[in-house]
This record gives sequence, C-alpha cells and structure tokens, in this order.
Amino acid sequence: MDLAENGAAQKVFETVNNKGLSVQILINNAGFNHVGHFIHTDLQEEKDMITLHATFTTEMMKCFLPDMVGNGYGRVLNLGSTGSYIPCPHNAVYAATKAYILSVSKGINAELNGTGVSVTTLCPGATNTEFSRKAGIDKSLLFSLFVMKPDTVANIGYKALMKGKTSVIAGMYNKLLVFSSKIIPSFIMNPLTKKILKA
Repeated sequence: MDLAENGAAQKVFETVNNKGLSVQILINNAGFNHVGHFIHTDLQEEKDMITLHATFTTEMMKCFLPDMVGNGYGRVLNLGSTGSYIPCPHNAVYAATKAYILSVSKGINAELNGTGVSVTTLCPGATNTEFSRKAGIDKSLLFSLFVMKPDTVANIGYKALMKGKTSVIAGMYNKLLVFSSKIIPSFIMNPLTKKILKA
C-alpha cells in the first residue's frame, strides 16, 4: 500500500480489524528522504514526505491508541532521526518532519502516563540500509563515517520501546552529535551539516 495516500492509515487499521487482530505494538518506520537546496528540490516529493512522516504517523496513532488504552497496554515506536534535534540545511523539510515526530510523540506519551501505554521515539543517525542510496546520499560523508548496522539500531529501539522510554538516540557518536549541536553556534554547525550531506 502507498502509505502517502490519503486515508492509508485508516485502511491499515480496518484491514487489521477485519483480520480480528489486536495490536499491542505499533512501529511507524516508513520514511524516505529528498535532499538538496530548498529552492531546487521537488515540492511534490516534499509534500509526500510530510504526509508520510507527519500525517500518516499521527493518523496511525489516532487509529490504534484508543484500543491500546482500552486494553491497558500498548507500545508505539516512532522513527525520528538525529535530524529531529538539528535543523539541517539541504535537508530542511526532512529534518522538520522528524522534529515533528519527536515533538508529537513526547506530547502524546505524556498524555498517556498511567494508562499502560507509551510512545517512544527512536532517533538513529546514518544506518546501513537502502535509505541513503534511494536519497542519493550514500556517497556522502555522513554515510561514510560511523554508519550503524540496522540490527544494532533496531535492538536499541526495541529495548527503549519495551522499557517505555520517551526517546532514545542510537549510538554514542549520534548522542555526541546531538549534544554538540546544542552548544556549537549555528554559523559553525550549518556549514558542517551541508558538508557531511554533500554527495
């Protein structure tokens, strides 16, 4: 199913219900990237990215969380990024969608306190998947250094999910990157971000 289509989340929810399944764990992992200077990137690609990352993720939670709360147990894992914390030149829309995911997830998680249901955001950095190749950044500096294995990232996310943590940044390098972005001035950070994304 094309998850960027209108009503995709509702269709997923109805399909699950028609199969008589009860969902205790929901993982919102679908995503892609569209990199480049904002005035030159494709608007439709960016609109689809906003729909998939922000709208679809929100609608999936809206569909599945009520039953989880009703059952007194549930875990949701939403995929953020190190970009959830760092505004990224040449990757501005992607980072903004990931910032939204982190923010909305934290807010909803706080609302669910005491219900037995939690929402966790996993924020990985460069990971060895098809993601970078499809985005055309597999030759960039970002995907040449400190690239993590998918199973390592998944294991970090799973442990945080089952513990009901609000969020987790995968890997020490990525934790240092996010921490550094908070203390390094933007006039230094922005050129660095552009450089590591350049293919």
